[in-house]
Amino acid sequence: MNSKHLFSLFVLCIFSLCLVACNSQPPVDSPSITSSPATEAALPTSVNVTSRPIISTAVPQPTEPPPPVPCMIAFESDRDGNSEIYMMGPDGKDPVNLTNNPSDDNQPAISADGSQIAFISNRETETCVGQSLYIMNADGGDLRQLSNCIWANSPNWSTNGEWITFSADGDIFLVRSDGAEDPINLTNSPDEEGYPVISPDNQKIAFLSGGSQNWNVFTMNLDGSDRQQLTTKGGEIGIDWSEDGRIVVVGWNRGDQGCCNFVMNADGSEIVEAGGKGEMQKYLPFWTLDGNRVECVGLDLSGNSEIYLVGEVFPDIFLNLTNNPANDTNPSWPAKCGPSIQSHNLEVEQSQENTEIIIGFAGDNPWEQQRKDNFLKACDELKIKCIVGETEALIEQRVNAIIQNSNNIIVNGLHPLILEARDKGIPVFVLDAESSTDGAYNITIDHQKWAAKSLEWMFEEMGKAGEFAFFNFQSYNGHKLIIGDMLDKYPGIKVVEQRHDDYTHDYKIMEADVRSFMEKYPNIKAIWANGEMNNVIWGVKGTVPPDDWPLVMCEATKSGLEAWNIVKAENPGFNCVAMSNPPGIAYDATYAAYYLVSGFQINPDALSGEFGKTLYVDFPIVTQENIDEWWETIKKENEKYLIDELMSPDDIKDRWFLEK
Repeated sequence: MNSKHLFSLFVLCIFSLCLVACNSQPPVDSPSITSSPATEAALPTSVNVTSRPIISTAVPQPTEPPPPVPCMIAFESDRDGNSEIYMMGPDGKDPVNLTNNPSDDNQPAISADGSQIAFISNRETETCVGQSLYIMNADGGDLRQLSNCIWANSPNWSTNGEWITFSADGDIFLVRSDGAEDPINLTNSPDEEGYPVISPDNQKIAFLSGGSQNWNVFTMNLDGSDRQQLTTKGGEIGIDWSEDGRIVVVGWNRGDQGCCNFVMNADGSEIVEAGGKGEMQKYLPFWTLDGNRVECVGLDLSGNSEIYLVGEVFPDIFLNLTNNPANDTNPSWPAKCGPSIQSHNLEVEQSQENTEIIIGFAGDNPWEQQRKDNFLKACDELKIKCIVGETEALIEQRVNAIIQNSNNIIVNGLHPLILEARDKGIPVFVLDAESSTDGAYNITIDHQKWAAKSLEWMFEEMGKAGEFAFFNFQSYNGHKLIIGDMLDKYPGIKVVEQRHDDYTHDYKIMEADVRSFMEKYPNIKAIWANGEMNNVIWGVKGTVPPDDWPLVMCEATKSGLEAWNIVKAENPGFNCVAMSNPPGIAYDATYAAYYLVSGFQINPDALSGEFGKTLYVDFPIVTQENIDEWWETIKKENEKYLIDELMSPDDIKDRWFLEK
């Protein structure tokens, strides 16, 4: 794993320093004082200089899983008067100086298996002076120099331990970790390039290019081929790869959206906002000794830089590991550290003689009665014992599994309870949220897909052009980012009004705002909202003639379809769409929990989402073509009834589980 400059910059942004970070730049590699960048002619003789080197990217597959690697931390400290490389335990104990050299040794990068450390040093050699790449064992022994006479920076390992990439003299280099060949210059570019990081599958290198005020994200293959530019606006500060092979971008300049941190696929698609304090553990986790997933970061909070762990498991969120008056920074830990899959297997083995399965439901909310009703419906069909109660009580009663009602606002507060349940062999199925906590499975719709699909419907119906307003009450579901991406995709759409607050739950103000929108922009073609859609409808109603109605979203509830029918009676041309977050997720989760504790294995290919822990369900969509059918289905229900769609038990088993 790369030395974590990335984490320091990320946390600085979340402490209201984002604007400063966006205007600051990463250190530019210093110019070489002895030589120019290496060229293809300088490649090792074993490499055909007429083509790129052929690089093996295969990862050895052991016949038996290796034991978990402890998350030891290599870091840089000047506590001995100059910069040295230290190693300490995951709890900050027993720091050891590994380099003990009067020169400056910095930028440690520990290998994926924790056995070796690459670092940068300016110690003199017989041939020249400058910053060179070195490698040593994790105990400081067997020191080797891998580069010479180029100004090296930012080392990063491949997960198979075969390669190290680094920047030097404004280019990106690759070198074998055994030192068998000289470093290969992969870019030879006139642009300033740096901060290379190798993907977890050892197939790609992501890096920054442009320098000064214009850093952008690029990728290329390990042999330097297939160079791709993924961002264009400049202002990036740092990058890394997430566990699941996505690119984490820090300080991304999104123009009028400001300075933010994002995650995107390796091809630049499906951009997701990375979140704020404590959120980076979703993508680049550090594991404590007791198995908690947190962040590790170098940060200056009190006049000098320290190494911190960040997470809700700590009383004050931040746990200072170094507590030293010197500057301690650039933490790095093994990519393969933490609990193994085997040590935290969530399947609860049930003997054939055990006939009683007990499943609990926690987080009961009177506003979401349908979820509890669907839970009880599944329990009745399965003829099993089910209990509704608080999470702590359900854990104490040793139920076989817990269905945890939640959402993406409160899910982080469930972290310690999920860990407690995990440690007692109780899997937790979290509804309507994506928890990163080890011990949880998530059952939810894809909220970003929901937003993208509804916006796509609206923009296509608008003819891809026209004035547009929106209300976004769900930034916690990443909708702000999706709105920005869809507007980029449809440049003919002009945003004339937007709201990102919740009106302190006084949604009547929405109606007044909608009226002002229509008066100020009589040609407005569409108003999108991800909540309280009826208030948009009542705001438009009576403000414009029936034939001049803009496109709107309708609520996926009985009252929402009633409003749809009222407007449609006055204006047969009225067009709307309703997309539901079905409460049937509780039904689906109950069957999934039952299958799991009955001995079925969840199919790894069915798991997806931010953390690879989510089982997505489809969401019902009501359109002009099927509104009458849906109305017949729900017209006898109560006013708050939400359009629902349950998966069949067989479909749940076939889509999410392996055969016994």
